[in-house]
Amino acid sequence: MKEENISQNLFKSHFISVFDNTLKITWVATILIITNFAIIVNKVNEFNKNINVNILIIIFLTLFVTIMFIYYFIMWKITSISYNKDKIIIYKSLVVRDLSEFLIKNISGLVIEQNILEKFFKVCRVKIYTDQLRKKKEDMQIIVKKDIADKLKLFILERFGVLGNDEKLKSNTYDMNIKLNNIMLHSFFNISIGNIVILLNVFWIIFTMIAKGTLMKEVLYDFIGFTVTILSITLPIIYSIISSILKFYKFKLKRIKDILLVRFGLFTTKNYIKKIEKINGINFTETLISRVFNYKLVKVICSGVATKKNELDFLIPMMSRKKIDQVLELLFPNHNLKITQKLKKQPILTIGIYLFIFSVIDFILIPVLMYLRLPVYIIIGYMMLSIFLLIVLYMFKKISIEDEYILVSTGFYIKKMSILLYDKIKYIKISDGAMSSNFNIYNVNLYILSGFNSVRTNLGYISRTNLSKIKRK
Repeated sequence: MKEENISQNLFKSHFISVFDNTLKITWVATILIITNFAIIVNKVNEFNKNINVNILIIIFLTLFVTIMFIYYFIMWKITSISYNKDKIIIYKSLVVRDLSEFLIKNISGLVIEQNILEKFFKVCRVKIYTDQLRKKKEDMQIIVKKDIADKLKLFILERFGVLGNDEKLKSNTYDMNIKLNNIMLHSFFNISIGNIVILLNVFWIIFTMIAKGTLMKEVLYDFIGFTVTILSITLPIIYSIISSILKFYKFKLKRIKDILLVRFGLFTTKNYIKKIEKINGINFTETLISRVFNYKLVKVICSGVATKKNELDFLIPMMSRKKIDQVLELLFPNHNLKITQKLKKQPILTIGIYLFIFSVIDFILIPVLMYLRLPVYIIIGYMMLSIFLLIVLYMFKKISIEDEYILVSTGFYIKKMSILLYDKIKYIKISDGAMSSNFNIYNVNLYILSGFNSVRTNLGYISRTNLSKIKRK
């Protein structure tokens, strides 16, 4: 590596990153101490009862913080970052020079975020993801001044084919602006089943009190206690809804050439830059509530999205099927993607395979149940359950094989749908047993990418004709 290549656009992360890294590791150490406090006290008392445990812990934490601060300060001092032509370079020099390079062509996404404190100090947190799937950690994270973050963003956009003077890039207009009421619906639809049960219990308690005529009595005589009780039960749900609204406030999205820009957030603002060619597939998920209103959540299989808890776990908030088709048209205008296609069930002969499997299980299990002298109604109930599960397995998978893609639906009531583009499928695994081969049906698994990070989608059983169609694509 030539020295002049490294020196171009050379910069350092902001000094705040030293405090940021120190606080992160200190927080972990503090949690470990709190959760193991009783054990620590017992061990210290066994050694010497005259030692004050609280003072000992304070001294330990002080030393720990000091050592970590010095370590991260040294790492900050010796580390520089440069971007040049087709790569980003992290340059470290203490005793031995160490270079880490990130090729721009392998970057799948860039995240620039600011919380309230970072806005005050006019710095940004920059995260870079490469095109490996299911990564739980970004490939690079730095805290830099806002002007440096903007320059880095423009540099990467230019390498992605979007020039800094592009009118759509400079414009504040977006292809999609998700309104506040849609964000509120998204937050409401994502209430977990456990929280739904809690809400139903609260409604049932209030309804019971109304039926017995004790509600007004409770409110009048113990208003504070009644209010505190209801709030303490529903507080986690309220917090979840409000935090989701604040997180995704003013959700905006636009496409510039082959780049997708996403912006959202009130107190913490986040800007995502995603290469559309790095999107390996699209998933549509439902929750118990959204299924009632026929709303779906749009997720993409792509590094940095839906792979990390505090990152964007979806592409578009909950919306109706009609609007989802508009999003697909925006993302892939040349593929004519739609989730309104008529899906086909697995071949009818699949029932024969499942029937054979359940018959073998029943042949072994029913004599055992009879030997245990269980009541007849339990054995009959088990047999009815077997028949029900057989029907569910047959209805569980539905697919539509189109010219540009495969649409797969999984589920019985709450469904997950996936769109798989043919050019993203790396290999196919075909399973055919003695029965399925005689029936000319095959159990097929499709893999996006290969190796450790591969993503598998099972199509269930499909006919030889459909399998041949997929192979030709």
